[in-house]
Amino acid sequence: MLLDIAMEKFYRQKIEGMVTANLNPDQKLGLLEYAVRNTCVGGDFERMDAALAFLRRANSEECGLERWTLEWALVMDAALDSVSLAMEHHMDTLCALAQGPADVVGRAAGCDYRYLTNFGEEVVRGHSMFAVSKIHAEVMGAIRTAAGRSAWMVVSHGAPELNLFAGTVTVTSLADIQGQDFRSSPMVVMSARLGGLEDIPPGVTAVLPTP
Repeated sequence: MLLDIAMEKFYRQKIEGMVTANLNPDQKLGLLEYAVRNTCVGGDFERMDAALAFLRRANSEECGLERWTLEWALVMDAALDSVSLAMEHHMDTLCALAQGPADVVGRAAGCDYRYLTNFGEEVVRGHSMFAVSKIHAEVMGAIRTAAGRSAWMVVSHGAPELNLFAGTVTVTSLADIQGQDFRSSPMVVMSARLGGLEDIPPGVTAVLPTP
């Protein structure tokens, strides 16, 4: 078991440290398949196992469609969606499993609530499944373009009751305002650095990079 844990961690670190700019979409799909398979080896993830089977079939000759045609891209787009949904399901489950005990132990130990708020999410970010999300995001654009879909995905329509122009706050990094709450006075955040791992505080209506 310890060997499995060590190998899974090693593979995740290799994926996260890999420079993929020179890889073509086919190579990234192959890398994604390996990353998903590595995740399934390290745990009992039923939905991810099913998503891996779909991805493997779409990414092989078993699909029966010529690669990078519209029909093939639509099938692969569906396969990537299945990976995404399975990943969200299992990551939410892992987050909840870690967050509950952390809240109990943290409150008993008198920990600052800011260290408890994102504990479960930090545990998930250290999991090999987070490496899957990196490769998935990099290959998704090419597949959506080949499938005739927009490269953009609307992940949230926001809250219509918020006033987008209520105010602005400028920070060096989004991490500087972690744990704050702007719901009483909604803000547009101007940040010099966007790492991608930070949480958006409540009441922030938009995050824009500064020059």
